[in-house]
Amino acid sequence: MKRIKVVNISLIFIYSVIFVILVLIQIWSAVFKIDLSLSYLIYWMVLAGWMYLVYKWHLEDSVSFKFALFLFIIAASFALFGWLHIAEPIMRISFIGFLVGVGQDIIMEFKK
Repeated sequence: MKRIKVVNISLIFIYSVIFVILVLIQIWSAVFKIDLSLSYLIYWMVLAGWMYLVYKWHLEDSVSFKFALFLFIIAASFALFGWLHIAEPIMRISFIGFLVGVGQDIIMEFKK
């Protein structure tokens, strides 16, 4: 049991370090105007992290839907103010949350 916990904490640490490195490289490439886009890798990391949280904490589909709606409202308000470069990634992350919620709902229907 203790070994599983150590492995779990190690995987979370490795995931977090890789995620932070990808975000920093993306920011660095945007600041120095280098044509390097890691945004799709970041979105895949968000999907993997969200699915891990759902699995580990046994979250219901309503949590994913509510969080996705919250992010969508935040992104829509940014878009209204004209900050599209901020709104678009937030909308993509909210769409990932919506898809995870739909997947959870489908899985729960088949378990019944």
